[in-house]
Amino acid sequence: MPLFASSPLTLTPTDVVRATLIAALHERHRPELGDLVAAADLLLDETGLWVGVPESVNSAWLWEELLGAALEAGVPLQRIQVLPQGREERV
Repeated sequence: MPLFASSPLTLTPTDVVRATLIAALHERHRPELGDLVAAADLLLDETGLWVGVPESVNSAWLWEELLGAALEAGVPLQRIQVLPQGREERV
């Protein structure tokens, strides 16, 4: 019997996107951004990916980095929106 037979690992689409972006950022030699994505609040919906980050992070700069990583990794996102935490409401 496999070790985890009684509790299968269930990944959500958000988990898959998070892991893919982290791997892509590590390949781009940006492990610190992978750590940021690992800790970020992510919301995946039909319009794209919403990323909540600390207010100290430059949202425009991070958006460019995430977009590049998503494109290189082949993540099919229509849009990535980076917002400071506490301001995740959609506009």
